[in-house]
Amino acid sequence: MLWRFPLEWSELVRLPRIAGPYPDISYRTSIIPEAFDGKPAPETHYKEWFSWAVVASAAAAAGLIVHVPVVDDSKSDVRIETFRQWEGKYRHMALQLKATANPSFIGPPGAMKLAYSLDADSYNALLRDSSIQRFLVVVAVPPQDQCWVRLRSSIVAMNAGAWWCEVTGEETSQGSKTVHIPVEQRLDLAGLETMLRIA
Repeated sequence: MLWRFPLEWSELVRLPRIAGPYPDISYRTSIIPEAFDGKPAPETHYKEWFSWAVVASAAAAAGLIVHVPVVDDSKSDVRIETFRQWEGKYRHMALQLKATANPSFIGPPGAMKLAYSLDADSYNALLRDSSIQRFLVVVAVPPQDQCWVRLRSSIVAMNAGAWWCEVTGEETSQGSKTVHIPVEQRLDLAGLETMLRIA
């Protein structure tokens, strides 16, 4: 598994140290969303940008190619592809990313799901025929006043969680539709492999 969010410092110190010249072993700092003029960064922007970073980091670490389209008219925030044939063919997929600081988990232990209310345009777009397989990825981020990124001498840790699903069903005429994602469907190596096999 590539990611299990969030990692606590007690877990970070147990991670294997990466080879390389990393001076100042005591270096520790953190980053929260704030603009350089002292005012908070625009919420919709920093959540979107951070969700790109979470997905791109996991996919790049898995050896995949990650693209962020210049124009997002097709509800495709990130595109991921293999750099060579994998299990018999080149594979690629499109991800619609949604970020939230208030993830809602419902259901009993062992059958828990992430419930996310998706706007109708995004929901319906994920159901329509496409030449590229589409998935929804929901990224849970911390509140604005809490740490988003922790840096150590040889570690950059993002405080976030990400889950994926293939949206199925009928299009909706309502303003929104709630999607339920099993909590086991994390955006990790196993999740990326499953999505690419579907693609």
